[in-house]
Amino acid sequence: SGKFSNPDAISTVDPTDIRFGVSITPRLSRKFALRIAAGIHHYHTASGENNYGLSNIPVLKTVHGGVEAFIGNPLTPSPLSISAGYSQGFATWGISADLSFLSIDFTSFGRDISDDSTPKEDRRYVGGISLNF
Repeated sequence: SGKFSNPDAISTVDPTDIRFGVSITPRLSRKFALRIAAGIHHYHTASGENNYGLSNIPVLKTVHGGVEAFIGNPLTPSPLSISAGYSQGFATWGISADLSFLSIDFTSFGRDISDDSTPKEDRRYVGGISLNF
């Protein structure tokens, strides 16, 4: 019938995700550099009766940032990088290796699975192997 029982349900909210961020890549030497990044995601805005993004998300859950150390030219894929950061209130870390024919990635991050305002971390791990051809 085209009617929603709960118009504020996440499944009926516009999936638009407004993000702001900045990153800088200072070179520490000819073959070693850092990438420092910070940003905000799930930014909520309204225009008339239209809402974009979700409102009432705590600020600490919208802020993310981190640093990545890598070798090689910052304008090309790095053969090895290590990263650490903060996202949605929890620590993140990862490592990437790009061999001539194979790429290997592994990362860990936390997500809040609490039912109330007290954070409860669900630590997640993701790995990937890709063939380069």
